[in-house]
Amino acid sequence: MTDSGTVRVTLVGATGRMGREVARLLGAKPDIKLVSAIASPSSPALGKKLREAGVCDLDLEVQSPLALPEAARNSDAIISFTKPQAELANLTAISEQNIPLVIGTTGFTEEQMRTLKESVKNSPVVYSSNFSIGANLLFHLTHELALLPEEFEFSIIEEHHSGKSDSPSGTAKRLSEILMEERGYTKIVSGRSGDSRRRPDELEVFSVRAGGIAGRHSVIAAGQHEMITIGHDAFTRAAFAGGVLSATRWVVGRGPGFYTMKDVLGLK
Repeated sequence: MTDSGTVRVTLVGATGRMGREVARLLGAKPDIKLVSAIASPSSPALGKKLREAGVCDLDLEVQSPLALPEAARNSDAIISFTKPQAELANLTAISEQNIPLVIGTTGFTEEQMRTLKESVKNSPVVYSSNFSIGANLLFHLTHELALLPEEFEFSIIEEHHSGKSDSPSGTAKRLSEILMEERGYTKIVSGRSGDSRRRPDELEVFSVRAGGIAGRHSVIAAGQHEMITIGHDAFTRAAFAGGVLSATRWVVGRGPGFYTMKDVLGLK
C-alpha cells in the first residue's frame, strides 16, 4: 500500500463487461487506485489509454498479459475477470509473487478449479461466481431453505444477457452445489421435452439467455400444496463491482487461503 493507505490494484480483463464496470468504480474511489490495466492479447484496446478505449476516465495504458508479472510487483492486489484458460496462464506467470487476488472468472471445469487452487495456495484469494451482496445472501438463504421437509422439490432458474458464454452461470452452479449437498440430488436436468417426468434424484437448473439481462437467479421450493420462491435481481453490473471492491479491501493483509464472499461479509 502507499503511505496514505491507498490499495494499488492491477485489473485483468479491464476491457470486458465486468472489467469496465470495476474500472469505472475504481476511478471514483480514493482508497483504491487502479495502477495497471491488462486485457486479452487480441483486444483492440491494447496500447490505448482507458479513456481512449471508452472504459473509464483514466489515462492508463491498456497492456497485454505479458506485462502482468511487473504489474503485480507494483500492486497490492489483483482483480481478475477473464476466461478460464487465460486465468490459469496468468496465475502461472505470477504464482511466485503470492499477491492477494480477487477472482471472478467463471466457467471452470472441476479439473481447472483444482489447478487454480493449487497455483494460488500461497496467496490470499477471494473467489466468487457472483460478488453482489444480494446474491451471496441468496446462497446463505438457500442453505436455510434446504431444511424444508423432504416432500419439497427444488428448481433453479438463471437469466443472463445473450452474450454470456458459460451456461449454467457460476452462481447457478453454486446454488446447485448447495442443494445437492443439502438435499442429496445426484443429477442435474437442464431442459425437458416430451415424456420427461421428474425423478427424485433430479435437480432442475434452467438457463435463459436474452437481451441485456445483467443477472437474475431464482430458487424454487415446491411442495404439493405450497411453493416458496427466493431470488435476486441485479439491475446493473455495478451491483457486482461494488462487492469486488469490498473483497479487495478485505483480502489485502490476509494470510494465504481460498476465501469466498461469505468470509468477506462475515456470514456464518
